[in-house]
Amino acid sequence: MLRPIGARVVVEKQARQEKTDSGIIIPDTAREGGLPDIGTIVACGKGSVSHMTGERIPMEVSVDDTIYYGRFQAQELEYKGKKYLILGEQDIIAVIEE
Repeated sequence: MLRPIGARVVVEKQARQEKTDSGIIIPDTAREGGLPDIGTIVACGKGSVSHMTGERIPMEVSVDDTIYYGRFQAQELEYKGKKYLILGEQDIIAVIEE
């Protein structure tokens, strides 16, 4: 598995289909650009290091968290034939807690 450095996470993007009132399915690729994407964190870095004290600041998210993140904030890459996204903790909009 990939191990992100610092305050970064590896995310598996979730395909999100929306349905209109009449039952038409709108695929993820047809959504407006401003809506956030959803994904599941599969790996976390150790956190950032404070420039003031040199101490490590732990991550607020963890593996298996489902998150909203900015659509154009992530770097896409392929590892062992599977696509993943890497993004900084600051690019995570919210954790979905249910």
